[in-house]
Amino acid sequence: MPSGETEVPVSPFMRRFRKLEWILFPSFLYAVALLIVFSGIWVGKNYVARGWEYVSSDTAQVLATMWDAKRLTSIATQGYMWNGDPHTIQNIAYFPLYAIVEKILGVVFSLWNPLVLIVPAILFGLVSSWFFYLLARRLLDPNLARMALAAYLFYPGNVFFVRAYPVSLMNLLVILTLLALLEGKLWKAALWSGIGSLAGPLMVFLSLTVVIVWSFEQWKSLRSASGTMMSRISGKIPALSAFSLAAFSGFAGFLVYQAVAFHDPLAFIRVQEAWEKSGSLVQRIYNFFFLKNMVAQNHPAHFVQAITHGSLKHMDMHVHYLINLFMLSAFAGLLWIQRKATPWYFTLFALLFLGGYWWFMASVSGIKATVRLIYPVIPAFLGVGVLQEKYPELARVLPIVFAVLSFLESALMMEGYWVI
Repeated sequence: MPSGETEVPVSPFMRRFRKLEWILFPSFLYAVALLIVFSGIWVGKNYVARGWEYVSSDTAQVLATMWDAKRLTSIATQGYMWNGDPHTIQNIAYFPLYAIVEKILGVVFSLWNPLVLIVPAILFGLVSSWFFYLLARRLLDPNLARMALAAYLFYPGNVFFVRAYPVSLMNLLVILTLLALLEGKLWKAALWSGIGSLAGPLMVFLSLTVVIVWSFEQWKSLRSASGTMMSRISGKIPALSAFSLAAFSGFAGFLVYQAVAFHDPLAFIRVQEAWEKSGSLVQRIYNFFFLKNMVAQNHPAHFVQAITHGSLKHMDMHVHYLINLFMLSAFAGLLWIQRKATPWYFTLFALLFLGGYWWFMASVSGIKATVRLIYPVIPAFLGVGVLQEKYPELARVLPIVFAVLSFLESALMMEGYWVI
């Protein structure tokens, strides 16, 4: 401090504020994000024509029951159903973690009340914002962390923070796992990833990342240990088995449940035929490498149909194809940008997760539900913070674009357009 200057004392209020900033600032931005979503919903109800999957004018009912939400809730109210017919939509297709939360709440509250189904998602989203900010502050300067947080909360997938979907819960578990890895608490990371693997199929790539990090750390310790390499490796096999079981515990439990209840541990995979005909493995590999289902869905034709025949369905398909394609491109760029600012396993997780998504979408169904399904790729949002340091003007634009798309998605979702 230059001579002659006096240090301004920090008031008790400011000291308290700084201690609680990791909660207060994310909570404020989260409130702004919810305001954007509910403003979009209001505009949708009042100014957007009804879509091809319109459900109701009751906002809470739509948020709690439309699309997959009603099937997730049916797990909590009726249990799993699987009759062996892979061509009939059944709720065994869905992982049970969010339904377990609903079931627990159902002990005290009525699950016929849509708010009971929605509030957990909202709260998980809020808590995820706190821990995302902590994670970002560990890796980035404060201003960069705030920009990353804004991108995370304004991302258009935030419409599922107010719906009876497991998206916000999955995000929270990914963030907690990455934080534990960053702190070197590998068993804690295995605990969080094990719980997360009960939330959705792509979450197994988080578990795989945790096991790879553990194996890498063990390999480093083996190099300096005594004895032959084979004896050292064999001595680690029991620990590897126990750690892997912890990291994949939720997924393993779901497989065991299906084997016991339905004599088919892979029923959740077989029932996917009710939505998409996957074809043989050879056909799927062909589709994957030649991007057949990514580019051959007649999206230009959808646009022409919308213009010439006023088809809301075709316009809906085209708009969401463009949004999904934009998000995939944006995430690819952001992951490249953040690769040197974050630990190697952050990028590994992102690539594994997106690779799993890409395999399913490219080989089976094409670009669908991208905004929702890739939301747990948390390192991409850290990339916005890194971008702020290198290209601040571009970084500032991204959260604004995300917020506009969030508003659009909310309005379309409310009126029955395909924001899945």
